[in-house]
Amino acid sequence: MNGGFRYNGRSMLPSNPLLQLAYPRIKSCVPRISTKIWEPVADVPVSFGGHTREHVGFAEAKKNAFKPVKLPFVWGKLFDQGWFKLDLRATPQVKKEGLYLHWHDQGEGTLYVDGAPFYGFDVAHRYCQLPSNFKDLVVESLCLQSAIWHPAATGLDAGGSKLSAVSLCRRNELAWEVYHDLIVLT
Repeated sequence: MNGGFRYNGRSMLPSNPLLQLAYPRIKSCVPRISTKIWEPVADVPVSFGGHTREHVGFAEAKKNAFKPVKLPFVWGKLFDQGWFKLDLRATPQVKKEGLYLHWHDQGEGTLYVDGAPFYGFDVAHRYCQLPSNFKDLVVESLCLQSAIWHPAATGLDAGGSKLSAVSLCRRNELAWEVYHDLIVLT
């Protein structure tokens, strides 16, 4: 049967669908769709409480003298621990429902929400959905990168780990779903 599927005697597919073109078309649109997933809401100012080779717990780290930093910010040496406070006073008008935190650091980290560990950041996990009632965000960061298997893994800069973006954003659910539907085909 040259006409493909038939229903009530009518062809459901063209006789020459050029299926060999489907893969390149899908592959070319995936990067464009990925740029539509995250919608920026606000940049978040960050303060740094220093870095140390010895492990410092959350209660002790809160006593550090945190100083504002300008991004991109390079900090630490391999295996150092650093603490960052996010200044949410700069974004008081933002509606908190459906917000994500974008944390783009070469190292890995743990997000503390209102004093409790909440989420782990690494090269493959840079966006975290925040609870709608959060008040305080602090990140414990480690100057290391263990996810070397990931395509976005770059290793650390010569001077340490580079924190290049901290922002609040929303996720476009349609773009998210379409991206993941198509990425499995590439």
